Amino acid sequence: MKIRQDFVTNSSSVSYIITFCPSLYHSVDNYMWRGREDSKNIKYSRIEELLTKDILDTGTRAYLEGCDLYVKKYEFDTDEIQTDEFIEESGEEIDFKTIADDDLWNYIRGQFFAKGDLGRIWGFGVTQVETF
Repeated sequence: MKIRQDFVTNSSSVSYIITFCPSLYHSVDNYMWRGREDSKNIKYSRIEELLTKDILDTGTRAYLEGCDLYVKKYEFDTDEIQTDEFIEESGEEIDFKTIADDDLWNYIRGQFFAKGDLGRIWGFGVTQVETF
């Protein structure tokens, strides 16, 4: 039996709860990612900057087990997301220096929320909570 392991939905919308723990994020070398040995490039710097600013500015702050934690629910249409797989198949390349924030959000929602890559950044967590 073949088991499909990528993101699958028959729905047009989905929701994720994103968590951010600043103390954990700042406790490691900002240039090291879990599972990565190379330095971050502009792609990851832009993603971290956009996500961190958004969740700190508009997320809900909670104090849990001695730690500050920020939480935010993100809802979006799956038709608008971008993933590495889709970009590779289309033969396109993204210039992360010039990409518009709206287009970067579509990539973050696809690759980092739906595909789960957000869990690779220290201090961030992602949980799917709804499909509709």
